Amino acid sequence: MADELAQTLQQILGNDNEARAAAEKRYSDARAQNPAPTVAALFQVLSEPQRPEGVREQAAVLLRQCMGKLREEGSTWSKLGEQTHGECKAKLLQLMEGEALPKVRRKVAAVVQGLGNQLVSIDQNARPTNIETWPEMMPTLMRIIMDGSKDSGLRADALWTVKEMLTSMWQVMVANGQQTLMVLKTCLGDAAVGVRSSAAGLLCEMIDNLDAKAERDAFIPLIQDLCMALEAIASSGSSDQINSVLQAMEGTDRKSVV
Repeated sequence: MADELAQTLQQILGNDNEARAAAEKRYSDARAQNPAPTVAALFQVLSEPQRPEGVREQAAVLLRQCMGKLREEGSTWSKLGEQTHGECKAKLLQLMEGEALPKVRRKVAAVVQGLGNQLVSIDQNARPTNIETWPEMMPTLMRIIMDGSKDSGLRADALWTVKEMLTSMWQVMVANGQQTLMVLKTCLGDAAVGVRSSAAGLLCEMIDNLDAKAERDAFIPLIQDLCMALEAIASSGSSDQINSVLQAMEGTDRKSVV
């Protein structure tokens, strides 16, 4: 089914309007009538590096849609079953860690955070040390982030994934306060500008999610590290990295860690 789906995705990306419309209908019908095999085929296409990059990116986009609107009646996710849910979560983390192409990997990361944000629901006053509904996710992401032998782009994407999930699981980061500080300090001083930029964004997002001054104050020791990281990012001349950090800082200008 993967070969057939890959051909359908290629036609969806094509310029032939008639062929594209027919391909979109074939995919929609397959997703509605055979959700589990369709999701499995999307995973297979996404996992095969010999496929065209655009086709694999499109598979990731459609996979994210399949894992959206989880709680709606008749959603694709609701039709997959608990065993398949676990398999999907495991495959996503494996794909993200193993993907070499930056654009494809970032789209897989987007699926991870999109699914995670829907699965996670933590009481504001709770401080759990892990995510009950996806216990493998944070340990995997943290392992990737702290492994200096990994590609810096992968580590930056893992940091970005954590940042994008903070609104749902900042309580876990607070509960693991010492580890959070160590991860941020290490990454803010990393040799790779992309990692430093992602760490700065994560720190800003973290502060933005904390209302209690006592919890924000725990990050005071990182002020100097953040300043040095910002200087390095500015000196790099990378407009993408600079803009990313500036956007992350927009939400923190109303709050202070001092």
